[in-house]
Amino acid sequence: MIPSEMKSEIKKLDKKELARMLAELADFKPENGVWLKTRLYGPKLESSLEFYKNRVKDAFFGKAAPSLKLARNALNDYKKVSGDQENSIDLMVFYVESGTELTLKYGDMWGAFYTSLENVYVDVLKTLAKPENKHLIDKFKLRLKVLVEKTEDMGWGYGDTLSDYYEEYLGS
Repeated sequence: MIPSEMKSEIKKLDKKELARMLAELADFKPENGVWLKTRLYGPKLESSLEFYKNRVKDAFFGKAAPSLKLARNALNDYKKVSGDQENSIDLMVFYVESGTELTLKYGDMWGAFYTSLENVYVDVLKTLAKPENKHLIDKFKLRLKVLVEKTEDMGWGYGDTLSDYYEEYLGS
């Protein structure tokens, strides 16, 4: 949150100074540039969704150990930046798909890892269950079902949990 004294200083800037500062801020970190681009060109800007998908993928498959924190940060940042419900759901499903692929590629993970994936999966289902989002179910149903199928034999009850929630929210 910006302190009130900063807000008053920002209001004193002319358009040219403000534009220069925004450009510097956008250059400071890649996420800032994506945020600004999304605000200027709208939430459907495909490159910003791809940017955040790459952040999720890097968090799972980057050079270091998988980082649920970095992957969840990407989800949260995108929701704040875009405000686009459909693309947010897409990114959330991608998060679960990426975590599942990591497990399929490298073997069983730890319990909290699966809990995080399950929580995002359930959030997707709850979001799709809202009356204003029912029209999006067909777009994501197959991807959500494929996740259930891929996780049938995974440890820590992960596959069972996805299957149970899928049945609860979407039926067979």
